[in-house]
This record gives sequence, C-alpha cells and structure tokens, in this order.
Amino acid sequence: MMKMLINRCNIKALIAALSLAMAWQSHAALITFGGQTPTDGSQQTSAEVPDSAWINPDGSSSGNVVTNIIDPSSQWFVETFDQATQNPFLPAGIYDDSGISWLEIRNAGCGINSGGALDISGAGGFGVQQGNTAQAAHDNANSTCFAYAPHYGVTPANADALIDYTNFIASQSLGTYIGYLGLYFGSIDTYNSLQFGNINDSDEFVAIDFTLNGETYSTLTGTTILDELQLVSGDRDGSNRYVNIFFDATEQFTAFRMINTTTRAFEVDNIVVGFSSAVNVPGPGTLGILGLGLLGIRFCRKSKVSV
Repeated sequence: MMKMLINRCNIKALIAALSLAMAWQSHAALITFGGQTPTDGSQQTSAEVPDSAWINPDGSSSGNVVTNIIDPSSQWFVETFDQATQNPFLPAGIYDDSGISWLEIRNAGCGINSGGALDISGAGGFGVQQGNTAQAAHDNANSTCFAYAPHYGVTPANADALIDYTNFIASQSLGTYIGYLGLYFGSIDTYNSLQFGNINDSDEFVAIDFTLNGETYSTLTGTTILDELQLVSGDRDGSNRYVNIFFDATEQFTAFRMINTTTRAFEVDNIVVGFSSAVNVPGPGTLGILGLGLLGIRFCRKSKVSV
C-alpha cells in the first residue's frame, strides 16, 4: 500500500512539473516564493539580486553583505520605505506627506525612497508606517517601515493601489523591460489580492496571466498563497512570504495592483525590480525540478490524509 502511494505521488508530481514547464514555454509569467534576510531588520528581501550589487549607505561596496541598498548601475532597484536605506545614488525620497493626498506617513523616517522609480495611485490611498497596529500589520519581526493600503480613515476598508513603473521604464535604454518583480507580502490575508500587468493606450490596467505550480491565473489571491503554502490567514509570525515574479518581453510588465477588500489592510515591503539585462529567468528544466519538489510534497500530503 505504501509503495503504491509513493508511486502515485511521484506520477502526479511529474505530471504537474511537466505542466509547469509547458506553461512557462507558453509565455505566462512565473511566480515563486522565497527570499533572503537583509541586515536592516526587515526580515526578507529578494534573493535574485546579485551579491555584488549590495552597497553601504555611503555608496561603497558592502562586500556582498545584504544591506537592502542596491547599486543602480546593476540594473536592480529596491523600495524599502525607509529613510535609513535611502539610496545615495538616487534622488531624495518623500518623507513628508504634507499636500500629498494619496500618501499617509505615520512614523518619522518612513516614506517612499526609490527616487521616482515608481508612481502610486488608486482608490483608498497608500500608507507607510513602522511597527504593527490594529489598522495595519506586517511581519511581527520586521523592525523597519512597511507600506499598507488603504489609509486608516477609509471606510469601507477597500483599496486598489496601482504601483506603476511606466515612466521609469521609459527613461531606460530602448528595448529595456522589467524582467523581475519581488515583494515581501506580510501577514497575508484571504481578502488580499495582487495583479501584475501593464497600462494600455486607454490608460487602463490590463492583467498578465501567470503560472503557479502548473496552473494559470490572472489574480494572485491571498487564499491561493495560503492554500499553496499551507499558511494561516493574518498570522503575523508565520504567514509572511517573499513573492518573486518573472516576466519576458512579450508580457510587457509595467505595473501591479494591490487589492484589498472587506477588512484592512494589505501590507508589503522591499519591492524589488530587475531590468531585463540583469535578470536570470528560470528555464523549464529548473521549473520541472521545483514542481517535483513542491507539488510532490503537496500531493503526497493530500493522499496521506485521504487514506
């Protein structure tokens, strides 16, 4: 009986892994999970950034230490929402929300520090704070500033924040596109959702399909992540994950949406983008191995429960 169970698990995992590889070949964006620990106290940032790209606050090389400040000449950029990790090679960030209706800064030293790399708009507003409250909470262990949506005073607590890199991409060399987006999704809730896409000629957001373990989606819901990784909704200690999204040129990624419904809030930190010349996109072979590992575990777990 046990041998039959193992064989079934292996066959199901192999089919799912092959589906994952075929989905990638059909040019849907790819999502994976997992990051690395930076030294600034924010707990998770992108593991895709090359070791040599990390720098100190004065602009000198960090010697491969993950400081959460990136040399922009590497074609990688990070938004940490912290003045302490302001990039010395980029324009000064926004740390005062006076006269800025869409932005709510609740703690000194918090703000938008990526120097014009992103534009933020949408319903409900966008806030930045340090430390967890009843209104907005990220990873309990995160000692740095993080972003949330909607604003504290918005009722009902709905948010549809658009994070747009269109103008930033236009300032780069012709043919350059964003090949990677990463973000630290904190205390993931069932009522949070993410969409990745671009802005069309009518100034409308168009979602890009993506694959996750061989299945195709247009919206990454909190429920999908919680089910995939077997996490508990709103757990500030355990339901925090770094999300990686890989794009190719045909997808024309320029923006993503943070959508929150019913209850506040949606929390995020350490948003990283990598331009096409710097990103190593996993190929079908890598995806097959990943699928065998993740899906094999999931299918076996489900089979054991049903026996």
